[in-house]
Amino acid sequence: MEKDGIARVVGELFGFEFTVYNLSFVYVGMLLSGSSWEGKILLITVAFFSARSSAFLMNRYAGRDLDIKNLKKARMPSLGIPKGMILLMFLCFASIFLASAYLLNMLAFAMAPVVLLLFIVDPFLKRKTSHRHFSIGILESFDVAGGYIGAAGIFPTSLPLYILMASIIFIGAGFDIMYSVVHVDFDKANGLRTYPAKYGPISALRLSSYVHAAAGIAMLAFALCLHSYVITAAALVGVCILVMEHINIDHRNDRELLKRAMLYNTVIAVLLALAVFINTFA
Repeated sequence: MEKDGIARVVGELFGFEFTVYNLSFVYVGMLLSGSSWEGKILLITVAFFSARSSAFLMNRYAGRDLDIKNLKKARMPSLGIPKGMILLMFLCFASIFLASAYLLNMLAFAMAPVVLLLFIVDPFLKRKTSHRHFSIGILESFDVAGGYIGAAGIFPTSLPLYILMASIIFIGAGFDIMYSVVHVDFDKANGLRTYPAKYGPISALRLSSYVHAAAGIAMLAFALCLHSYVITAAALVGVCILVMEHINIDHRNDRELLKRAMLYNTVIAVLLALAVFINTFA
């Protein structure tokens, strides 16, 4: 296999396009923990990467039968990798996640199996409930809690952190609803319970805009609770970017939608992380 082919396979299996977005929120949780994190940042990062890799690998493993039938995913490079190999890689990265969580603190270690169980359950939810979009958002919101727990060794006790987690839930759910519009015909034909399949593309896109509006409100509430001008400014820019996401994205093109939406969402995450960093040390 050529180098560019290997890169595409690895990128698809491990979801590297999501890395900066998710890691930014991990660091936000870490910074807002109020704990000494300098000596833990490497372990926290390893825990994040291994957990994120486990989630993507399980998604590819559990969804293999559907990915093969979906013409829009028929050329996915990972379909050439044996299913058993993907399961083995999942077990390897899950083990790394457990080990790094153990080295961080006992609460992180106790929560790690719960997170892995959610990774296993999540890919099957779209076959059972149309609310799976919010499950994705919930899992992404764990980035903030994970960074906090990894640094402090306790559950978050600050209300603004939970408000930020709510914003992340809505950002992730709103994006997944938008992305599901691209696959609405396939989802209907195969009994997958997504909002576009249940309510139709137009209603689903309208619902996605409402969900992202809730994300924007929660983002602003997070910033205002911290009484920080720099974080509030970053949140205002984030709200504008969410609006742009619904104006500038072509919902008929799955690759372009994923590329642009991840760019917009990543900019939001990086801006908030930088604002929190500046606020912490200023």
